[in-house]
Amino acid sequence: MGRLITTFCLLLMCFTTIKAQDEKYTPNCPIHIIIALDFSASELGFVHKLQQALTGISKKFELHPTILKIGIITFNRGADIVLPLTGESDKLDEAINALSNPYMVFATDIHAAFESAYFDFKNNSVPGIPKYLVLVSDGDPHAHLRGRGFQQDLINADFLKKGNLEDRMEPIHIISLYSGQETEDENDFDEHIRMESMNHMRRLASDASSYYNFNELPSLVNFFVKISSCM
Repeated sequence: MGRLITTFCLLLMCFTTIKAQDEKYTPNCPIHIIIALDFSASELGFVHKLQQALTGISKKFELHPTILKIGIITFNRGADIVLPLTGESDKLDEAINALSNPYMVFATDIHAAFESAYFDFKNNSVPGIPKYLVLVSDGDPHAHLRGRGFQQDLINADFLKKGNLEDRMEPIHIISLYSGQETEDENDFDEHIRMESMNHMRRLASDASSYYNFNELPSLVNFFVKISSCM
């Protein structure tokens, strides 16, 4: 997962180049986005790059209580809502400055991130506004190596995709950004684990077009540009 934070940073930096002008940009169409970031111990040295990328959003985009809200979740063993969905740029800046990963935790609890995202959308979003959850992860290859530990990810993902009428929660669109190794591994066993991890990320996405590899990052950026521009 060495490229995980780097992938996420590139996503955000590309997304924030929609407008080259100095003035802040507010999307024409409302959109609420939660970014769930795999924040395991291997990413410890990349926190400052994540902060810089998120600062790029606060400088380029004008958050708004209904039009543009952004939330941040980090997860390893369990999940933390670092920034509940907010339309206030000041709160985003404060959250970015406070980001840290002080503990060496080797775990990838994607299911916990899904649970946190559900409650964040429920409490801080409103009906009628498109809701997107961007999952940035390598798919937890260690769980596939053990043959267990990833089933709850699929259960929670299906719950988000379907929505919950009883709880007045609309379906949440899940986008998977696979940040693990993309080149084929020479070792057959390791290659099997890598493919299982990629397939897991594919299954977690809302549909086939919502799964992206690292080299498809420009396509994901274009997707958000179109959505926020009513295209």
